[in-house]
Amino acid sequence: MSAPSGAAPALVSAALFGASTPLAKLLLDGIDPLLLAGLLYLGSGIGLSLVQVVARLRRRSALGEAPLRGRQWLWLGLAIVFGGVAAPGLLMYGLATTSAAAARCFSISSRSSRCSSPGSSSAKPSARESPSG
Repeated sequence: MSAPSGAAPALVSAALFGASTPLAKLLLDGIDPLLLAGLLYLGSGIGLSLVQVVARLRRRSALGEAPLRGRQWLWLGLAIVFGGVAAPGLLMYGLATTSAAAARCFSISSRSSRCSSPGSSSAKPSARESPSG
């Protein structure tokens, strides 16, 4: 019997993470960005705790994970501080202070110059914008 593939859960979590940003932007109207980030991660922690409890009840045994040793604790701590505290807070703050149009320009800036200033010499019309004559 082979181990189950992690592709399906990874795709579902990527889709949920992608959906969280636009939904969070809608929620930011009446709540502090840092509080919203904390609430989102609290919900995530509760959900993962429930998954862990169900997994342990179904297997009725320990997970058998290797313990952390030495400098691994430092790396875990850094991942928690930057990935679990600073990044979500900064993301929510950025969503709260950035307009949708500006965010779109940030997301396409590496692929296109459509958001360049009108007087910029680097702005080139795309094939769809060029006259066909």
